[in-house]
Amino acid sequence: MARFSALFLGSFALFQVVYYGWIVSSAVFAEYLRITGICAAAVLRVLGEPVETSGDVMAGAFAMSIRHGCDGLQAIAIVVLAIAVFPASVPSRLVGAAAGALAILALNFVRIATLFWAGAHWHAAFQPLHVHIWPAALIAFAVVFWVAWATFSVRPTAVPGAR
Repeated sequence: MARFSALFLGSFALFQVVYYGWIVSSAVFAEYLRITGICAAAVLRVLGEPVETSGDVMAGAFAMSIRHGCDGLQAIAIVVLAIAVFPASVPSRLVGAAAGALAILALNFVRIATLFWAGAHWHAAFQPLHVHIWPAALIAFAVVFWVAWATFSVRPTAVPGAR
């Protein structure tokens, strides 16, 4: 447990340094935010909400910009790093990390879409959703996903002489 905790906390601290030091100022990150907006707008259009995107800005009945912190990458890092340092088989870790990252990515599209919808139709809910509810929900999902994955990736070993 101590080894897992140290590896996870160390790797997450390193991720934070890289995230704030290099990722958020990169052109790749700007493109990621643009694509996030496009995907969230697609979700909204399916629900009949008129919305356009330009760069990291979504506009329609409401306008908002997608910035660092609303990208889901920290929640993805939590699940991927926790799985990576957990003592399980490499194939299990690869599948778990990929599934967790994709699930959080999809959930973040829903997050951005609901924030846009709240801004357009229920403005009083926008700030609590943006600052408190959705960030906590993404982190909680990452932790629950990791716990579920860890539970199913560890096979109990037979104890000699036990029935």
